[in-house]
Amino acid sequence: FMTFSGCAQGAARSHAVAKFMAVVLLIFISLFLPNKWATAFGSVATAASAIFLVAQAVLLIDFGYAWNELWYSNAIEARRREVGQRSYRLWLGAMLLASASMTIGGLIMSVYFYVVFPDTGSRAVNVTAMVLSVVFLMVSITDWCEHGALLTSSVVIAYTTWLISEALAVVPTGTPLQLPAWAGLSLCSLSLLSTAGGAGGWGSSSSGSAESTAPAATASPSLIAAAEAGEVDRHSAQADESADQSEAWRFGAQCGVHASAALYVAAELAPRTGSATFGLRVAAVFLSLVLYGWSLVAPKVLTGRRFN
Repeated sequence: FMTFSGCAQGAARSHAVAKFMAVVLLIFISLFLPNKWATAFGSVATAASAIFLVAQAVLLIDFGYAWNELWYSNAIEARRREVGQRSYRLWLGAMLLASASMTIGGLIMSVYFYVVFPDTGSRAVNVTAMVLSVVFLMVSITDWCEHGALLTSSVVIAYTTWLISEALAVVPTGTPLQLPAWAGLSLCSLSLLSTAGGAGGWGSSSSGSAESTAPAATASPSLIAAAEAGEVDRHSAQADESADQSEAWRFGAQCGVHASAALYVAAELAPRTGSATFGLRVAAVFLSLVLYGWSLVAPKVLTGRRFN
């Protein structure tokens, strides 16, 4: 709320002690609330936890691209340094092995879900999601999709398998699948650590800030060029305002991710089944796949933009 009200700068940069004590204060206040409030919060958290699953997909897609870029860069560097190609082939072999492990593991789990869940709805979700993820994998390794990567698509297949299991674990008609809470909480923790490091475009960018403030640092107005100095100051002010807006957006995105993560943690510690929960988690499965599919076709559609 502070982000939308224009107080993002103060909330992000100051009052660190107050933000920490607010958590303690909220916990203390919750001790005096009636139990029906906790019951209602549990129902809402279980259903709304699907929001974090979509945000987590964005982080893992970004992780997949970064992982592929890092290992492929290591392979190219190894080929440049060595006369032979042993290290180069080892890096490529490691990429293929990791991709094959995640892809085959995802397909095996999909077959398992198909056997264990005989109802039409569960099978439709399972088969459709897995077919889409495999189609995206095939597209990503074609010459048409120059920026696609097998390793990234394998990460998406693995995460799609996890999303399917999250949905099938809350089937309203009853489910034999009991996911360990530590697995979901561990993946949640790793995702949040990636946001702290700036993954997914939600971290702070020191280079961007340096570039935006560079005109202000390099502009040293003289008495002779007062008019030019005024023009530089105007552009510097606009650059600073743009940087502040960008930082406010990143802060708001991080707050949204952390808030949805809190709902997800509550849902993992006290899971509940229901039609709404199942429907939202199914929606999270396909929305995550749509986001990855868009990352594959966006550079072809938005030709005027640069994609790293």
